[in-house]
Amino acid sequence: MGGTAADATGARRLEGVRPIPLRPLGVLELLDGAIGAVRALGTGVIVRASAVAGVCALAGLGVLWAFDAAMKSAIRLNPLTTTDDFGVTTVQYGQTSGAAAFGVFAVSVLIPAVFCGFAATVVAGLLSRPVKEYIDGNANGSGGSGSSGSSGQGTNAVRPATPRIPRLCVLAAITALPRIVFTGLFVVLALAAANNPSGSYAGIYTLLILVGVPVCSWFTAQFAVAAPASVLEGLGPASALRRGGKLVTAGRWRVLWASLLTLAITTAVTMSLIVLQYSIYYGHGISDLLNGDPVDSSTYWWLAADVVVAALFSALTVPFRAAVAALLYVDRRFRREGLDIRIAWARVARANGGGKGR
Repeated sequence: MGGTAADATGARRLEGVRPIPLRPLGVLELLDGAIGAVRALGTGVIVRASAVAGVCALAGLGVLWAFDAAMKSAIRLNPLTTTDDFGVTTVQYGQTSGAAAFGVFAVSVLIPAVFCGFAATVVAGLLSRPVKEYIDGNANGSGGSGSSGSSGQGTNAVRPATPRIPRLCVLAAITALPRIVFTGLFVVLALAAANNPSGSYAGIYTLLILVGVPVCSWFTAQFAVAAPASVLEGLGPASALRRGGKLVTAGRWRVLWASLLTLAITTAVTMSLIVLQYSIYYGHGISDLLNGDPVDSSTYWWLAADVVVAALFSALTVPFRAAVAALLYVDRRFRREGLDIRIAWARVARANGGGKGR
């Protein structure tokens, strides 16, 4: 009875969801499949994924506050001195130069992005088995209940290991390291510009962007499928990184394009939440409250609203990005190892076995 109930629940989740084609997938098929996979996930998986995303979003807010506090302190202590065309010199406290203002903007974007990417890597591991069962369920005509039989014959011959969040966090930290270094350099430059408002930092910013963006992009593609490989093949962080790098070989540009397109779509869809979050943070004295400055009592409500919006943004975007990563893993195995053919033969074998048993 329990198995029948699980099958019925899985079948209801798969109603109206198109199956994953058993062939190498196009980029748009990857995105469409990720939407279907998220729709087919159980409530428990979504809750765990949303919890991870929310925690990472709150951690990102904490780091952003620490940076904002350091910037405000530097700006208050170091006056901005300007001289106009008539030789009149003006000294202003609490004002930012162009370099410092750009640094604040860049870091305010990069810090949440780093933590959101960290969450997406962890959740990609958590979603790997359910997404795998979704693919196997569509392949064998079941309700996607993820029986042990499909686990043995589906996307991997090795039974998937139980996702361990500490191991996934270590893996996520390693994969996020290039982006952490990139963001850290922006933090250093922004603080330097705030401490020396008369300095010139445009050239350094330009060099950092020209070097850092390609390097981070390369590592993003290199590590894109490491988390699903870790969970589905029972690999440690180092082995998962090697396995993921091997799978994306000869397809790195395509993996990068799929990852960047996913990021662009999630950003565009949730742009209103992004604007709302930053307008609350910078427009209603949130940073002043956290810095201990005197504020109005309503600021506490704005802080709560900012936390809710940040957590909601991550909860809405991270599962989709993680599902794309899991499907990229499957697609790379379709292309490099003929996994689609193995799944098709497994389906035929199960169908013939079921027929003989009747």
